[in-house]
Amino acid sequence: LEMRSLNAIVDLCGDTMEISELEAELFEGSMSGGLVLRQVQGSQPCISGNLDITDVSYEGLKVSACVRMDEDGAVWALSNVRFPLTEGSGSVEAEYEGRVRVPGVVIGAGCETPTPSPDGYMLEVNGVLRLIDVDAGQYRISDMELDVNAGYDGREVKATIAGEHASMETIGRALGHAIEAEGWIDWKADLKARGLSVNAVVTIADGELKSELWPQKFSELRGSIEIAQAALEPGGQAQIHVSSVRATMGRGAIEVSGGGPKWSVHGSELEIEHPLMRGFADVDATIRTGDRMGIEGTLRIYNARVDAATTAFSRAASIPDADLDLKVIVGSGVKAFREESWAQVMPSVVHIQGSVRQPRAEGYVEVGPGEVCLYGVPLEILSGRVDFSGNDGSGLAFSIVARDASAEFPIMANVYGKPGDVHLSFAPELGLEADVAPGDLLMKLLDARLRLYILSRIGRLVDALPETIRH
Repeated sequence: LEMRSLNAIVDLCGDTMEISELEAELFEGSMSGGLVLRQVQGSQPCISGNLDITDVSYEGLKVSACVRMDEDGAVWALSNVRFPLTEGSGSVEAEYEGRVRVPGVVIGAGCETPTPSPDGYMLEVNGVLRLIDVDAGQYRISDMELDVNAGYDGREVKATIAGEHASMETIGRALGHAIEAEGWIDWKADLKARGLSVNAVVTIADGELKSELWPQKFSELRGSIEIAQAALEPGGQAQIHVSSVRATMGRGAIEVSGGGPKWSVHGSELEIEHPLMRGFADVDATIRTGDRMGIEGTLRIYNARVDAATTAFSRAASIPDADLDLKVIVGSGVKAFREESWAQVMPSVVHIQGSVRQPRAEGYVEVGPGEVCLYGVPLEILSGRVDFSGNDGSGLAFSIVARDASAEFPIMANVYGKPGDVHLSFAPELGLEADVAPGDLLMKLLDARLRLYILSRIGRLVDALPETIRH
């Protein structure tokens, strides 16, 4: 640092030197204040006092700072630092408030005999770091406040940094890419930095997240994330490995682990509130990332209400396309609804492959009690089955046995076929003739035959309709 002028009053008394009314004019910046240096036998000098630094520059580094020491030994410092990362690649502006210590030289009034750092640090800091503006290529941080406890040994920085209620938007800018979620986390990072390369272990203590892909929030986040060789320069890529991150969703819990191209997801008793389904699910899946996403594993649903109407998909959030290899297990307590019709879905298994945009299913679904409404005529579903065995809708076949109980003399209906090729047949319910009183038998048979004729004509009309209309 080149100095224009230096003015001060120096008072020497034994092992103590007092510097007062210090005024130093540099070619770039200035310093002022007063210091007391006391030599403690067998150790480095102890320094106390105050020092103000204004816009001091050195090789691109620009510093403004003030350090104050009270009579009882309390110390605080406030500094503003601006410097370029590398030529033309970005810059950093930050403020620091807290304690600064160089082992062997303690800044503090009434200091005791200084104790060197057991870790051999040349510099130690403990305070609050405010990142005002960081511009490092794709990485951008602004207005982030961090608790810092760090040491520097001349080669490497070891630090513990913590942030409270850090937003996903801020974290996304710091990582160099947007995070498709809203919310916040409380976190702590234990890191080692050498040059522009950083290795860190991030511990998440709490947080809440909500994504556009899922209407419910994830709360009580806990976990650990390892970040290796995160180069803080343009083009630098971090290697991220998630040891385990857990969160609650409703009364259940979900856990994510993995890194790079492969991630694992495990969830149990996940309470789902989605336009397509409301109920509970367990999941055990592997997600592959890269040029093309892939999902494989097992999904079990139970105690759920499933919306089978195609309009439900338009109300659901957009789901990215991905290759699928899923086994869907239908447990107990599942009901499917479509407009005015509904049916209980019996325990069954369906294997889904293909992709989100073009899925193909293998397996079957059995349905139990329910109700289907055909052209305003309510039919009670007794049993049924839907078989999946193709690459598109042509591989789906169904057969449902229902009963028209709207009159005293019920009629059985069998609805079967494939999408675009639906068949209906009707007949009186077996065994009912024996339960009809002799005097009423003729009228009840006429009534049943009339209704049977009307329903059969409806069935023929449906068969005669073009496939697009029937479907």
